Amino acid sequence: MWKLHPAALALILFAAPAAFAAVTLEAPPTAAIGAPVAVTIGGSTNPRDFVTIVPQGEREGAYDAYAYVTKPGVFQLTAPARPGDYEIRLLGAASPYPTLARRPLRVAAVTASLEAPAQVSAGAKFQVRWTGPGNPRDYVGIGDTRRPYISYVYTRVGSPLSLNAPDDAGEYELRYFLAAGDTVIGSRPITVGGVTATVSAPAQVAAGARFAVKWTGPDNPRDFVTLVRAGTPARQYERYAYTSKGSPLELTAPDQPGDYELRYLMAQSYATLGTAPLKVTPITASIQGPAEAVAGSRF
Repeated sequence: MWKLHPAALALILFAAPAAFAAVTLEAPPTAAIGAPVAVTIGGSTNPRDFVTIVPQGEREGAYDAYAYVTKPGVFQLTAPARPGDYEIRLLGAASPYPTLARRPLRVAAVTASLEAPAQVSAGAKFQVRWTGPGNPRDYVGIGDTRRPYISYVYTRVGSPLSLNAPDDAGEYELRYFLAAGDTVIGSRPITVGGVTATVSAPAQVAAGARFAVKWTGPDNPRDFVTLVRAGTPARQYERYAYTSKGSPLELTAPDQPGDYELRYLMAQSYATLGTAPLKVTPITASIQGPAEAVAGSRF
């Protein structure tokens, strides 16, 4: 029977720890809901190993949002949107995804506050001051009972930020959303009041002619006046000019004569606030010259 030389045995015993480094996982013990969580992984050698956050006591092999550990280093996860006790786990690449390392994580609730006018005009731009976590891709939006948000702006632009009021009058709510799960952590009511507009121009213009259009209205960013065929369905437009150019503004009549309609449209929904009829009349032209001319001569 062969025997291993004592020197060789010692070499194997002392070399083993260096050859197979222990897998490590370091992370903060607490985080706010929806906040970034930096996780440091060491010793992982399979680029398909992955790190995840699951509720404490969750079955082995379970995972939620995750990041692959392509090489040891720091990885960013996002804390869940519900407060409570969780566990950060480094899972092996192959099913049933054995846990290679773990660390507990306590996730705490957080709130946000919003300040804005109690009432704004339909379609108007207004400012909102906010306090809150300001996590990457958190956002402030305005919505109602049917829609979580109609328009929104990311909190990364700072406070205050500017929002556009909906085009329809009514009762709405400003909301601070966590990017994690689109979770609302702060809200306040806001009323959107109705607005009207008028447009006026000559009763008729010649085909292809330029003409002036006077208007009154809210002049929200990118509101515009358009000229369409009479009977065109609502929220459609053809040739147009932005109200930001002032009143009066200029449009060009179509080449095709007929009955048309000027409309003041709101930027967000193309809702019509004011209209005026316009008739485009035909035009004719005539040409006179000699019956013949010498090649190359002027006539």
